[in-house]
Amino acid sequence: MSNAPSTRAAALVVILTMATTARADWIAWTYSWSNSPQTIQADNPSSGGSIALTNEPTLSAVGNTDIVATNIRTYSTAPGSAPDTFTNKAYALTLNLTDSASGQSGAAVFTGVFNGTLTATSANITNTFTSPTTAYLDLGDNQYTVTLTAYTPPGPTGSVNAGAIGAHAVVTVAHIVEATPEPTALLLAGIGIPLALLRFKRRSSRQAPSSH
Repeated sequence: MSNAPSTRAAALVVILTMATTARADWIAWTYSWSNSPQTIQADNPSSGGSIALTNEPTLSAVGNTDIVATNIRTYSTAPGSAPDTFTNKAYALTLNLTDSASGQSGAAVFTGVFNGTLTATSANITNTFTSPTTAYLDLGDNQYTVTLTAYTPPGPTGSVNAGAIGAHAVVTVAHIVEATPEPTALLLAGIGIPLALLRFKRRSSRQAPSSH
């Protein structure tokens, strides 16, 4: 009576995954800000009182950073007894952002209103944001999170330092980029599989019982 050696199937799974993750603090991008309107007139336009907003031309940035959405200046010749007034004066700030690696661009719009009074020698202007203060832009393999974080009120007419609305931008890597395995890795994998099968066959032959 002979016992035939049992046959077993050997399966080798070779996973060649080369994942690379970009560091968020090295991601390059460009941005600009525009606004509407650039000049906000007082409730009584004939008085000449106004609030002026500046645009931000295209600038380069890398990783996370604070950015200035606009600078704010005032103008008024009104006396203290009859100040220029601003009631729910609406404005919009538009951020245009481009991911340098992919070339993809996106825009985010923030809105708000100004209230307060101006005279030739005083400024009392408040700001209220009327839109969400955080925007998300998925560009290329990166996500950009931009949050309006600060309002600095403008000073009186002729002030050297301007008021401002500021933002903070945070860049995160949205995806893991899978790279193609190098030719050397593929070659080693191709050699390894036949060798493993050959060793298995030899081991099975030595362990097989002899026939009587």
